[in-house]
Amino acid sequence: PKECKYWKYPSVDKLSTASVVLVSFDEGWSTLVRTFHSVINISLKELLKDIILVDDYSNEEHITVRLPEYIKKWNGLVKYVRTKQWYTVCRI
Repeated sequence: PKECKYWKYPSVDKLSTASVVLVSFDEGWSTLVRTFHSVINISLKELLKDIILVDDYSNEEHITVRLPEYIKKWNGLVKYVRTKQWYTVCRI
């Protein structure tokens, strides 16, 4: 709304950081990568603590093998957690 530009917001250094949690199961490679980039690009660096990807025991090789390697390039910003069995955490 137009009135938002007139509100007084606290300065960034007064705000708490946030973690973004993403849950997926057999998600497509390009969808995952686009999601990481979108979160990183729209979030203020000072406020984004990390992105946590919870993989609900995916079967796809691009997730079980390729994704953990890809995540290393983010130097700890993106974290990967894989469940030990399928919990249906992600419901479609």
